[in-house]
Amino acid sequence: TFINQPTRPGCQVCGFNRPADYKIPQNYVPSKEEKERIKEENRQMAMLLQVKKEEERKAQEERKRNRDQMFHTADLDLIRNEKPFECPICYTDIAAGEGVRLRECLHLFCQGCLAE
Repeated sequence: TFINQPTRPGCQVCGFNRPADYKIPQNYVPSKEEKERIKEENRQMAMLLQVKKEEERKAQEERKRNRDQMFHTADLDLIRNEKPFECPICYTDIAAGEGVRLRECLHLFCQGCLAE
């Protein structure tokens, strides 16, 4: 019979979580290996939280840039493309900033095709 260590979050064999009301016995003393496992889990959780915080910071920066760009382009009829695309008329690959987005319909074209 396999017995789970009391500090594990769930069953080590099947992966099910412990019941929500489970409490670690107060008189339980974890082994050295178990203390190391817990320490490593805490370290990894801290790293994960740090990565999530950085991702959220980057997302906020991108939202701010997008908002600023939207205000900047509100009065323009033509807007430079922000990402590479393939022109739907001549099928040429267009690099970021080298094409045009029409403000009303948001379609993308290369400058040459739009001029014709």
